[in-house]
Order: sequence, then C-alpha cells, then structure tokens
Amino acid sequence: MAGVEEVRMEIALANEKAREGIAALQHVVHVLGEAQKTLGTATHGTTQDEILQASGLLAQAAQSTTELQGTISASIETSESYAGRL
Repeated sequence: MAGVEEVRMEIALANEKAREGIAALQHVVHVLGEAQKTLGTATHGTTQDEILQASGLLAQAAQSTTELQGTISASIETSESYAGRL
C-alpha cells in the first residue's frame, strides 16, 4: 500500500486535473454564451420556433455545464477532506 504522503500527492494531482477541467468548462460556458448572443443578433425579431429552441438549448447547455462545474468542485472538496484526515 502507498504511504500517506504518496496518497496525498496523488490526490493533489487528481484535484489539479479536476481544476483544469473546471477552467475548461468555464471557457465552454463563455463560448456558449457568445454563441447564443450571436444567434440572437443574427435572428433578431424572429419568432420561429426552431430559433427559439436553438437559443434555449444553448442556454440549457450552459446551465448544465455550470452544474457540472459544481459537481467537480464538490469532488475536489471531498477528496481534500479525505486527504486532510490521513
């Protein structure tokens, strides 16, 4: 079995990778927001269901991505708590 310090180091590495994932997801949320804004500008004034649906789906994707960031953050907190008790 690995020593305590080795386990802590591996947890820290995993959390570093998870934080990189959160940063990438933050970028995704930003890009999705830009896409939604651009779609809105391009289709200003339309009431076509397809465009309204497309915009709503982009918003839903951004919301789901934000929720995913929270899940990853909770994982980091949980593993850090475990590492702190070692």
